[in-house]
Amino acid sequence: MNRIKFFLLFVLLGLVSISLGLFFQESPIGFRTSPGTGSLPSQVDMQLSDVNYTEVAAGKQDWTLEAKTLRSFKTSKLMVFDDVRITFNTDGGLVLVTGRQARYDKKEKNIKVIGNVRVLDHKGYLLTVQELGYDVKQARLYTDEFFQIRGPRYDLDGYGLRVDMKDSRMTVLRNPRVLVKSTKKKM
Repeated sequence: MNRIKFFLLFVLLGLVSISLGLFFQESPIGFRTSPGTGSLPSQVDMQLSDVNYTEVAAGKQDWTLEAKTLRSFKTSKLMVFDDVRITFNTDGGLVLVTGRQARYDKKEKNIKVIGNVRVLDHKGYLLTVQELGYDVKQARLYTDEFFQIRGPRYDLDGYGLRVDMKDSRMTVLRNPRVLVKSTKKKM
């Protein structure tokens, strides 16, 4: 019995000393940015793997974010998610957003999803673009890039897109092309 107590005390002291060493470590964990993701601050304050975060509002699941990694930069108020998948539960059904990386600027309240961005809604419409932003304060989706929307009733291509979520208004900034599809069944 005394051997077990001694062993547990030894393990506990070891864990405490490792924890204190990490706590008082002077330099935060560093990382290298992957090619094509743009410049990020060089010092990471926190890094997590296999992130799964669910936001619950009024007793029901509002949205879920899944990511391979999360890096947080305290000085720039930036959070970077890699291989991101966000599922929104709306009144009409699910909306799924995927991308190579998502950046959340806590100070400006902006979210950008970068690289092979795909947004699939419950009505069967698919938006594809290389970069998509969301202004949390104004509840507005935006991109200046070329985008495509494919769906059951229409296809839409263009450069630059603004979607005001409050007013349900969509604006294409340049070169819009629309193909309206017939909803009548052929005999």
